[in-house]
Amino acid sequence: MTAEIVTEENVTRILDKLLDTQTFSTESRIPGLKGSVIAGSSYLDAYHTEESLDFKKHGFDSADAFLTWLLGQCGATTFAREHLLVVYYPENTTGELSKHLKWLTIPFYFAFTDKGMHILQSTRHSYIDIIEEMKALRPLENVPEADQAKATQQLADALLSLGRRLRLPFAAGSAPKKAPSEEKLIKELTALLLKPDAKTAKELKTITAEAVAELRTGSGDDEDDNDGENSRAIRGLTLLQHVPVAHADWKFSAADMESYLEEITGQEMKLDLPRPDILSSDLFPYAQQAMAGNGWTLLSYDTGGDSYMFFAVYTADADRVIRLFEQLGLPAEICK
Repeated sequence: MTAEIVTEENVTRILDKLLDTQTFSTESRIPGLKGSVIAGSSYLDAYHTEESLDFKKHGFDSADAFLTWLLGQCGATTFAREHLLVVYYPENTTGELSKHLKWLTIPFYFAFTDKGMHILQSTRHSYIDIIEEMKALRPLENVPEADQAKATQQLADALLSLGRRLRLPFAAGSAPKKAPSEEKLIKELTALLLKPDAKTAKELKTITAEAVAELRTGSGDDEDDNDGENSRAIRGLTLLQHVPVAHADWKFSAADMESYLEEITGQEMKLDLPRPDILSSDLFPYAQQAMAGNGWTLLSYDTGGDSYMFFAVYTADADRVIRLFEQLGLPAEICK
């Protein structure tokens, strides 16, 4: 991904589209990375009506006083109402994740002067107190060069993800190298998913054609963004209709997990557990350990509910399979 797309034209087109479609507080995965971007709205021009914000606690008499100070600190005349949160998740995503997850969130805001757009990055993120977050804003051009390059790349990741989700082409001359065609990605992914079943070339061609046709359905610009993303995930199930899968509720036992593994691989596997009361997603590391001995990796496809849809690929192909799912905008992941 290239930082060359971080231009005023590309940023403002995305912000305008977000404002026009009201797609705020909506999470979009960043392809190829353990991260996502969340589009939010700051409503700076409506702070005086926001009773939940305690400006006096932060040393300001009013919302107007805070806004005047903030504009002065950032050398801006106006702010974009929209801001972006770029969230990177840790590598260790076990079942205990929700209890002690420590993710990295980088807030980006956008200010405008008569000389153009300025990117602002906050050194402090807070879901609870946006004033605290905005007090820590700093113009990106004022940070050390190494940090500036890293932040610009993080913003580029976010813009690429949102641009794809909103179906917005980037300005000519600033887009990254041409990505492989969707048909080519589907063809490669189908071959890897069906490798264990050793389908013939003719069968693969037929299955690939079905998947390409299904994923192209309803991909027009008039499709609602939220419904469109969910609908695409459902249509993506076409890729798995010829692959052994196992469906599980959100809560399942070790015996259930062993049954699922046998269902998707055709091989009997036993989990080596330190204690018998381990349940559900906490079983994933032990399931992966059992599968690794047979050359498999366990994956899950998100169908939008509270259940799991498990399938397996050869371990040697797992990272590439996930990368292809991400490039196609489909919600599959390795179970960790």
